[in-house]
Amino acid sequence: MEERPLFDVIETPLGVVGFSCRLGGGKAKVDLRIGPIEPDLPAVYPPVTLWAAVWHVVARDPVPEVTLTAALTGIPDDAVGDYDTGERLDAFTFETADVAVTLGGPDFESVHEDAALGEYLPSRWVGELDEFPVEMAEPARLIWRLPGLEPGESVRLAVAVAWAEPDEEYLPTYSAVSISTEYALRQLAP
Repeated sequence: MEERPLFDVIETPLGVVGFSCRLGGGKAKVDLRIGPIEPDLPAVYPPVTLWAAVWHVVARDPVPEVTLTAALTGIPDDAVGDYDTGERLDAFTFETADVAVTLGGPDFESVHEDAALGEYLPSRWVGELDEFPVEMAEPARLIWRLPGLEPGESVRLAVAVAWAEPDEEYLPTYSAVSISTEYALRQLAP
């Protein structure tokens, strides 16, 4: 398998989020768009810093498998956290006394719905997504193991990372990272 290097990173108060794309063979054009975006949260929520990353993989040759990874590394020893799922989201949240950081992206349901729409993922994947395509590995790594691409087919998949002061009432960072690929692309448009 061809391993693409980390494209870029997002520096957070609790470590660095890095991104990679691995192809199971073939050739593809791989782009990653990263930047700060505005969170879509109720006004009662505390301020949140939100960054998004959107992979865009376009197959030039048949590609048997696409693996996308986002990982929060360098987490301080005094940070505590775990993973959480739900609301079309798989995420990790880590906290210290001063800050909470959440890294999240689409869960199986979200990936399946996007494939059914056929806008950001190939619609033929609907029948190929029988196995759960998202793996959550400790300490904070999200891995999407996606089916192959035919020449000309493409994948667009968004992930987000948010940080704010800890707030157990609203959990603003978890809510902030629950974004769609469409929302991220609109926010990151040049």
